[in-house]
Amino acid sequence: MKVTIFIKSWLNDLAWLESCLWSLDQHWKEPETEVVVVLDENCRELCQWRDRVMEKMDLHFSFERPWGDGYCHAMYCKTCAERWSKGDYILLTDSDCVLTKDATLEDFMESGRPLITYRTYEEHLAKHPLSPWQKATEKAFRVPTKLHFMARCATLYRRQTFSEMRRYVSGLNQRPYEELVHSDKPFYPENFLQHPITLMDYDFLGFYAWICERGLYSFRHFDECPPEKFVQYHSWTQRPSDVALSGPGNKSSSAENAGSGSSEPPPVEEVTFDHGPSA
Repeated sequence: MKVTIFIKSWLNDLAWLESCLWSLDQHWKEPETEVVVVLDENCRELCQWRDRVMEKMDLHFSFERPWGDGYCHAMYCKTCAERWSKGDYILLTDSDCVLTKDATLEDFMESGRPLITYRTYEEHLAKHPLSPWQKATEKAFRVPTKLHFMARCATLYRRQTFSEMRRYVSGLNQRPYEELVHSDKPFYPENFLQHPITLMDYDFLGFYAWICERGLYSFRHFDECPPEKFVQYHSWTQRPSDVALSGPGNKSSSAENAGSGSSEPPPVEEVTFDHGPSA
């Protein structure tokens, strides 16, 4: 298997997940691709549409018991994505991200290497001064970091990077990785800024690649990258019906609903900290 598209989702995002999967089935053109969705155990009986949402792609669901802190558990699952995946490359994205144009593996690579996009933390903190990501990453890696790697809706990684990152962080802290980042404090979106954050999936993987695997990746500032083919919505405050997304349960195209000639869903404003509860 060449590529795994990995999505960690949860109960409140199931409608978004359906639209996300439908968009991948329509627009992802890379052969030898599987889609892996990891959901919390309480979603098992609520995905009755999963056998009809994708006609062209190999789709697998796994149901896991979350920690008490479902938000940090979701990010933990994404840093362990290779455990559920067969692909040599793993593309991480979220269930409220929708692919709007045809795409292949090459759209997420540069010069034959996976492309990791970043912003500086100076830029990020100027917009989001209370963002917790930098502190969580510096605590785990025990060195300062100036780069924030959660800059795009989807990022591609080498399969080996996931396990090597966990081994590296565990060695630095002389503790098992899961023990280091585990949290049982219940997460509520409205209390996001007060919630203790133990890890940051994209920053952990991106920073590890930056310091230990730089020759195996390409790195580029967000402003230097071409437009994304994914559109990111905000599952905390929006529903798929609010933005007229197409899908198996919606026979109208997003172009018709948006009143334009484009097949691209209408854009929304940038989301604070780029994440929903599904991390």
